[in-house]
Amino acid sequence: MVTPQAKREAVKEVKARWNYSERRACELVGVSRSTVRYKPVGASGEHVKLRERIKELAMERKRSGYRMIHALLRREGIVVNLKRVHRIWKEERLQVPRKRRWLKERRVKTMYIEPGSPWENPYIESFNGTFRDECLNMNVFGSVEEARRIVELWRQDYNGSRPHSSLGYLTPLEFSEQSEGKNQPLTSCAGSSSQPPASFHFQHKKASTLSFKLVQK
Repeated sequence: MVTPQAKREAVKEVKARWNYSERRACELVGVSRSTVRYKPVGASGEHVKLRERIKELAMERKRSGYRMIHALLRREGIVVNLKRVHRIWKEERLQVPRKRRWLKERRVKTMYIEPGSPWENPYIESFNGTFRDECLNMNVFGSVEEARRIVELWRQDYNGSRPHSSLGYLTPLEFSEQSEGKNQPLTSCAGSSSQPPASFHFQHKKASTLSFKLVQK
């Protein structure tokens, strides 16, 4: 889908290259003259800074969508409407790239859920998808040591910096602190009254953050 801004640029190109009038150029591109003449309200320094920050966050978190970027902006104290973030996201044509890497040659094996704990399965699957999507697929590991370093950085970010939609866009550490302060079990969050949230899928009630180890045999 071609954005209004792209159509404006196309009209400019047609006018400059073939010396057409605005009316004729708009007819060729298939856009109204009012759209071409539209100037965004509030295109101030603050707006430019917001746009640049959204682009920076999108580059830092390549597997995050506009909702996550909106949550990160709010955590930085930037009050902005979700629809505005979405509009800028589309205008900048930000998208989620994908890389695929295989760990078979390093003989990294799957860790199974604990026997007698079938409720862990969907949360394990959710975490595995997130871990692969945000970490494994986005990096090239030259060695096991490098993999450990990158995975540890991701783990720290996952626990302490990355907001989780299932936790009301809190980090696991923040949610743990709130839960302990209210003396409530972790199973009472994220819209589930009977099962633990995804961020704590293989931990006991008092264990609030992700911890795992990469080994090579």
